[in-house]
Amino acid sequence: METACQSDLPLPPEIVTLISSTLPKPELLRLRLATRRLHDAATPFAFRAVYLRAYGTAATNFTSIATSARLRNYVKEITIDTNIGQNYEYASNEPYEFPSGFFNALTSLRYFSNLTKLHLRFSKYCGDNGREFEWAWIEEDWPFRYRILDTVSHCIVGLWTRAKQVEIDERANLRDFEARYLDDDPDFVTKGAEHLQKLTISNLADYHDPNLASSNAWQQLLRLPRLQDLKLLVTTEYHRSQHQILSPQERHEFFQKLPSTWLSPSLGNCLRTLSLYYTEYWGWFPRMNLYEIGMLPQLKVLALGQYVFTDERQTDWIATIGNSKGSGGLEELYLDDCPILFKARQHSPLTSDGYPDLRAVLKANYATAVTKEYNIRWHNVLETWRGRMKGLKKFIMGHGDWSSQWPSTKALKEHEGFVYLSYDELSQMFSENVHRNFCKPAGVEVSNTKDPVLARRYLHGAGLLQRRTARMQYIKYDIGMCGPWDNPYLTRGRGRPDDGWAPEKETVGVDDAACELLMATIRDRISGDEKYQNGD
Repeated sequence: METACQSDLPLPPEIVTLISSTLPKPELLRLRLATRRLHDAATPFAFRAVYLRAYGTAATNFTSIATSARLRNYVKEITIDTNIGQNYEYASNEPYEFPSGFFNALTSLRYFSNLTKLHLRFSKYCGDNGREFEWAWIEEDWPFRYRILDTVSHCIVGLWTRAKQVEIDERANLRDFEARYLDDDPDFVTKGAEHLQKLTISNLADYHDPNLASSNAWQQLLRLPRLQDLKLLVTTEYHRSQHQILSPQERHEFFQKLPSTWLSPSLGNCLRTLSLYYTEYWGWFPRMNLYEIGMLPQLKVLALGQYVFTDERQTDWIATIGNSKGSGGLEELYLDDCPILFKARQHSPLTSDGYPDLRAVLKANYATAVTKEYNIRWHNVLETWRGRMKGLKKFIMGHGDWSSQWPSTKALKEHEGFVYLSYDELSQMFSENVHRNFCKPAGVEVSNTKDPVLARRYLHGAGLLQRRTARMQYIKYDIGMCGPWDNPYLTRGRGRPDDGWAPEKETVGVDDAACELLMATIRDRISGDEKYQNGD
């Protein structure tokens, strides 16, 4: 029993609350055991963010929090991670223990009606186990992912019922899954998470799933009125035992339909932040027309990862979005490894606007290959953006933390809250969250991060490395090469000169001048806004 002296802290309640808001979760959980006052101050922060993982006691803990009428109301952010633990190697034909407990706990998501942020994280290995040429079993195939996405959708929009879950499971038909269906508590009324504001997905498969597309719950999820922040990292059919499959038809269909599915007008009209990343180069092949997304009238932040620019329609779209009621358009633009295509050798014929014809590509007749050069250059793009993007206040080009930089994993390994995670899991937290970390502190060279104080800057991720070789890039494509994308930067690598490159030598200087002029315009704009706010 606590004494009066123990419970009477010489601090006002608001100070205790402020201190609690800054503490990591392990310390908050310990604080709850100290005194009643500290328990009450720490509890809302200890449970504001929870994880559902597919190993250990995570599923049991998640269900316990969900069924606690008090604790679940504190939860604002949930991360759902399908990884079954550090001792398993994916896509290696190892025996896979299906995470039935995780799948059964997933339906408890419906209890968290105060949820505002939801993060889903899949394995980077996806594919169709029905293909004859698959050399390794894909644990998280299309039905696996569908079951999670549709279950999540029903829970979030308040449409989940036991009968509906049975339908979803019958449609997914997951082998080895032992379903356990629990009805709601008698006193629980399903509300759904109508306050959801942010949705991020790591390793979304590049597959247009007709089951998900026809789901009423999924369609309602993308129409939630408060959903303003969408970040997607899309992965492709690839695993350890083989190279990336160059032309699975499913991924072309996925990108073709992306503007009308994940980025439908009902969602696009509300979005303020959009991040679109792909684990391979995209935009030209597979083709994705940004301008088909629509005007995104409220958008203020756009981040693109590995998008290849080919024609001015794509860059002009960036200059026009976000112009709601004369707001000036985008305020922040991040381009992560987004080059311009200057030359391509591809199966003939190309389309009239210079893109691969999918029918010709699938025939794979190398005798009909054609080479095409493209004239768009970075100074053309940057000059257009400087003249048309009147609201732009932050513009960053560079290279994101795709391979998990040393400072990020170093900082986490020394942090108490993450000591139980393996190196692979720590790396995953960054490399598979690159689509979320673009606005974090700018990345630095690995050789410059031996200082532990500097490393702590990257505790929550590293932003874009802004070396010249990572900005204003050009790339070429050759269908005759094993890896068709070729970045011709000869000066890449640690210790080498940080020089730019362009198809024409004189273009480097022109690009640099256009970039500096754009950045100077942005600096003047910010300075003018500050003077206006200060009444000068």
